Amino acid sequence: MVTDWSPEIATVSRSSGGTTYWFSKASGHGGLLTLKEVAALLKVSTTAVYTWCEKDELKHLRLFDNAIRIDPADLRAFVEWRRK
Repeated sequence: MVTDWSPEIATVSRSSGGTTYWFSKASGHGGLLTLKEVAALLKVSTTAVYTWCEKDELKHLRLFDNAIRIDPADLRAFVEWRRK
């Protein structure tokens, strides 16, 4: 299954055993997603994503310039957790 939300944002590139993998095309940080990319994928505001990060509900990394990046696997776990 291949679905593009936006060419510059991210792609659901393959499904294996019911697991969907999200990869960043544009961030240039080894496949890590930006706050803006995550917001676009989930169709929520960047403020909502930032709040989840600040509340430690969504695992994230802070880079040396204080930018937030999210591993696609952590995003998947967050989505699964929110579905319950």
